[in-house]
Amino acid sequence: MPTLKYLPLLAVLAAHPAAADPTSGVDGALFRSAYDASGVFSLEGARLPPKRDLSFTMLLSYARAPLVLAVPGIGDAGSDRILNYLVTIDMAFAMSLSDGVAIGIDAAGYRTATGSGYGVRGRYAAMGQIAKSSTGLISLRPLSNLDPSAPSGSSGYLGDELAGPLDARFGLKLALVQRTLWALTAVGSVILPFGDDQMLLGDANLVFEPRLAFEWRRDRVHATRLVANLGARIRQRTVLQAYDSMTTGQTPADAKALLDVGSELVFGVGGVYELSPRLTAAVRKLGGLFRWFAQYQYPPPASPASSGARLRAAAADAGSSRRRRETRPRRLRR
Repeated sequence: MPTLKYLPLLAVLAAHPAAADPTSGVDGALFRSAYDASGVFSLEGARLPPKRDLSFTMLLSYARAPLVLAVPGIGDAGSDRILNYLVTIDMAFAMSLSDGVAIGIDAAGYRTATGSGYGVRGRYAAMGQIAKSSTGLISLRPLSNLDPSAPSGSSGYLGDELAGPLDARFGLKLALVQRTLWALTAVGSVILPFGDDQMLLGDANLVFEPRLAFEWRRDRVHATRLVANLGARIRQRTVLQAYDSMTTGQTPADAKALLDVGSELVFGVGGVYELSPRLTAAVRKLGGLFRWFAQYQYPPPASPASSGARLRAAAADAGSSRRRRETRPRRLRR
């Protein structure tokens, strides 16, 4: 087949080594708005707006403990909160260039607070010596003057990195099939790393999201419809690691892998039901099929716990976000 000759090129484009920083580079804000009003929350709709039509949507969401990991030296052997909460405001703008082509832009900001699993920044002593090592997730991070872990109200609290922008998304929608009761559209997105990867609210590199969007309507009069998305998230592999700096004899060489995130196949299904001409109800479900690490070599993390971690997502409504938890390194559930 002619398309087979492009497979090596796709493999090269998707190949990325693991990120060098073991304390950042994972985007925990996965609940992002669709580009236009035809979508269902974060699911893209397959119906394009009329030619030269404009669409603007705004979505406010709240997540309690969006990122939870088992961090060495923090609490018991259970999971520890990296972030206590996450509030995001998402603004998406879309415009139809023609009957079959549309573009979209999505920008968002966040407000958060660090949890016990994030850790406490260490302190320098005289002559540049470290008087106290950092703990938790940032145990391997070099010391800096930025301290998001400072308690609110303390002398060192400046609100460092607790609010800021998230990664920006740029998308192109191409209508493949448009029928009376169903439609199929290709959606391609490029995610720019504008977010704060040090707070685990932004990726360390570009992310690509090709997607197919399907929509079915019961009739042309009512707003009741079913939307389904199937796509991939192609990103640089990131392995978060930490060690128990408070235990005597523990060194950075004893770091354990907490979370191993790579590229993945994702899917989602949602529906809208018309309760009245002015009132509709919507629901959606997202998940991951499996995950792969697209790189020439696949070295496991240099730690005793190279079994990876679990990434789980849960979002019940428009004001929800997803949650990451430990899992096996080649499987992703949301």
